[in-house]
Amino acid sequence: MNVFLDDERFTPDGWTRVRWPHEAIRLLETGTVAEISLDHDLGDDARGTGYDVVLWIKEAVLLRGFRPPKISVHSANASAREKMEAGVLAIERLVERLACTWTNLDLSFDHLFEARHQLKWWPWVGRDFSRSTAKTMILGESVYRWAEGDAFDKRYALTSGVRVTHKNHALKFGRHSRYVRNIERAIFERRNPSDAQKEQLWSSVAYHNLVLDVMKSVNQRPTEAQYQEGWSATLDLFDMLGVEQCLVFGVESVSALRLASGGGEGKCRVTRHPTSIGRFCARSGWAHTATGRPVKLLFVRHPSSFFSWRKWAPVVQEGLNWKLAGVQPALKEHESASWTESGTLAKRINANYP
Repeated sequence: MNVFLDDERFTPDGWTRVRWPHEAIRLLETGTVAEISLDHDLGDDARGTGYDVVLWIKEAVLLRGFRPPKISVHSANASAREKMEAGVLAIERLVERLACTWTNLDLSFDHLFEARHQLKWWPWVGRDFSRSTAKTMILGESVYRWAEGDAFDKRYALTSGVRVTHKNHALKFGRHSRYVRNIERAIFERRNPSDAQKEQLWSSVAYHNLVLDVMKSVNQRPTEAQYQEGWSATLDLFDMLGVEQCLVFGVESVSALRLASGGGEGKCRVTRHPTSIGRFCARSGWAHTATGRPVKLLFVRHPSSFFSWRKWAPVVQEGLNWKLAGVQPALKEHESASWTESGTLAKRINANYP
């Protein structure tokens, strides 16, 4: 869609004319606008000018990861036109800077996320996700408050909150973050996957957190209602992204998934996995999305606490297809050094530290 904001000029063929800034913004929020041309003076400054649209776009890019359309200015007001074009240039530079920041991400789905107001935080979608043989989502559980004060609040006030935290954990390869390092070990069946393997893994999958609210501490558990709300949003994401399989951390949300999917075995079927590790039993099955697409599911122990990657590796390997874009599974590594299964509930944190 091409949008033409003006109060009196003739509307070019193939363009949709709008009279006021709020009308233009409403169309921009749909994510379907390919190009927008802006006048400045619209006949009533109290109802806004074309510059208000420029300011809205800049804020949306900065705070919500909005992908702007091509922007042009056709105002005859010389000083206003100069101000608006300076704003457009600032938006283009901002987009370029943010693109450099998110080199491992595919941002092409962001306009769809923009329209889903229930998504407080947008999922991480690896740059090679769409090329993967099996489009895979790794689903964490919750965001726990890891600090008091502005740093946490400012990060999670933005839709990029989970993305920033996940990048800080997954792509800082020397960082010992259990929820990423342990699942990497299980997927590649080796204690020390290479940095190239780690990068390619997180560039090939989507990562999301199920619960859409911040937990006050690691001791607070999500409610059934929070799990159900999270699954409703996740099932919608499965459709948006074309997800074919999902690795889920923890099994506490299974009953909420059944409710979110509409109940009945025709919509969702999750059963106990034949393999138990210690006193923990995995779950496996599938769920249908609203469009009827089946998504294969594997529920494993949360990898942040008491997670033996050696024991879980066969379950993870056999339960899902890990032929992702550019990811070559490593040969099994028989190391003499043992991995200590230490951990406490306080360390059971999924994407929680800065």
